[in-house]
Amino acid sequence: MENAKKLTDDELDSIAGGAFSPTQHTVEVTASNYNWFIHSAKKVIILIGAGWCAPSNLTASMLEGFAANKDENTKVGTMDIDNPINENLMRQLQVTSIPVVMSFQSGHLVEKITGAMKRETMKQLF
Repeated sequence: MENAKKLTDDELDSIAGGAFSPTQHTVEVTASNYNWFIHSAKKVIILIGAGWCAPSNLTASMLEGFAANKDENTKVGTMDIDNPINENLMRQLQVTSIPVVMSFQSGHLVEKITGAMKRETMKQLF
């Protein structure tokens, strides 16, 4: 082990999946656009997670599938808990574990689910 190479942060990110990023059918949500985003559609779903978190990545994959088939009254976003700009918002939202999926109706929080979830549970959010 004494000859083992120490990995850089970039190399660790590439192994772990990198930053928790929006996909083709989701929007990147940060503290800067959070209030606008939760009011931007009748129904809004936000996944809070991190690229290094396997349950977050699994949930993001499921979410992407549902987001691709959502109706025009629904918007879907992802929020990276590791983005420093989100630190205060994470405290306000009382996020202590990830992944977290939050569902809003007309800007009001109606459901907050912490941890990995079954496909059927996520389907009910849509």
